[in-house]
Amino acid sequence: MSRRVTFGSDEAVIGLMAGHILQGAHPIFYYGQSYMGSLDAYLTAVSFSIMGSNVAAIRVVQTALYLATLATTYALAYRITKSQFAAAASALLLATPPVLFSVYTTSTLGNYVEILLLNNIIWIIGFELLTGSRDSFGWWFTMGLLGGVGWWSLPLIIVSVIPLIGAIIWRFRRAIPVVGASAFLIGGLIGASAWWIYALTHIDTFGFLLHGPGSTSTSVLSALPLHLLVLVVFNLPALIGLRPSWAIEWILLPVGVVVAGLYTASIYSIVRRLRSSGIMVDQRLMLLTLLSGVGLLIIVFLVSPFGEDPSGRYLLPLYPICAVVMGIWLERIHRSRPRLEVLSLILLGVITFYNLWGNIWYLSHGPGFTTQFSPVTHIPNDHDTELIDFLDSIHATRGYSNYWVTFRIAFLTEERILLSPRLPYKEDLSYSFGDDRYPAYTSEVRKADRVVYVTANLEVLNELLRQRFKTSAVDFQEKHIGPYTVFYDLSIPVTPEDLSIIPQLSSN
Repeated sequence: MSRRVTFGSDEAVIGLMAGHILQGAHPIFYYGQSYMGSLDAYLTAVSFSIMGSNVAAIRVVQTALYLATLATTYALAYRITKSQFAAAASALLLATPPVLFSVYTTSTLGNYVEILLLNNIIWIIGFELLTGSRDSFGWWFTMGLLGGVGWWSLPLIIVSVIPLIGAIIWRFRRAIPVVGASAFLIGGLIGASAWWIYALTHIDTFGFLLHGPGSTSTSVLSALPLHLLVLVVFNLPALIGLRPSWAIEWILLPVGVVVAGLYTASIYSIVRRLRSSGIMVDQRLMLLTLLSGVGLLIIVFLVSPFGEDPSGRYLLPLYPICAVVMGIWLERIHRSRPRLEVLSLILLGVITFYNLWGNIWYLSHGPGFTTQFSPVTHIPNDHDTELIDFLDSIHATRGYSNYWVTFRIAFLTEERILLSPRLPYKEDLSYSFGDDRYPAYTSEVRKADRVVYVTANLEVLNELLRQRFKTSAVDFQEKHIGPYTVFYDLSIPVTPEDLSIIPQLSSN
């Protein structure tokens, strides 16, 4: 694996799900939650069946999806403009993306790249139907089917589906194509059938969409100022490459300001062009629909609990749109006057250089690419093998750790070493039982007569464990391996609940 792109537990969960699928399991959602369908895990299972269960096989899936997204971005831009220059410029901007885009299309957190690809395909199919170029049952059904699969996979599919539905209703307002609409609905219901079957028997599926992961806001109005701040200060800069998703720092700021200005100018130019009489009706409708997706996602971000996330990942579907808009704007500059052809190439070169510089810089400095916001939870893979070898040497196959250690060690050892994620990983030692995403591991650990404790980057927890072991009359030995601390040879197999490290949970 590349040591510059950390393999973390979020990615490991996808790999573990894929392995379980090959063993006959049929998970509907990402383990431990009631949203984000298991599409990525099923695709990874296919890769495992060919390449074996390893990190490279997980990343191959992301690479294939990314290349398909690149190709469909070219096709989408060409469908709107019929210009090879605009299409090529759009594709180049996707081939040399901002750091945010590179991170989340390399290390999977589940279905983000799939949604980018599905959105592109749905746009292309939808524009064929919207402009009257196609009007068959199969095209309507396929658009609905892909939209349904997208909804099960990740609700970010609304970026393409909702604006297209609105545009199609407006376009055919005088004569709604009944057969087409029926085909779309049937396809959508089939595509999202896994989501609906689960949602109708688990009310938390709707609850998560309304309340989000760990939201602290009490109302839309009270949350709006915070969400607006997070959007403007953190998310939009990450989207266009001004900062990495995991840190509050600027990337080559003087050039970044120029790049931000170019994106602003491209959007302004397209919006202004929509008001002119020189644009064809079909192209105006396609561009309006595309830009409506941008507006819709920003509104949803502002009014939903997901607006508290500073990483920029929820805005990922907007980057292909930004690339297409930029490609269209540069194409207009390119063909407006012969002497401006060079200018369009220079502007394109500035953006691609800026994005490449950001990617190369972070791959060669600091932690490399990471999806972690905190240095405490960023655990490089450099010492994983040493940790596994030590645990094997003392015959320790069961124990307790935190979320960010448990699942990647389980994957890397093919579930030979199982750790229960019942230890905190935050500096304030707070704990969420939602970290125990696959309770079967905890059940196995509970049966063991010998356990170890593995911590990472958290000395305050190490000190607490030493104190609680002593108070509980538990003898132990201690080993330090890079960021890891292993407490082993415990005289009795105590649990984190026994030590009052985390609260007792009566059902467990």
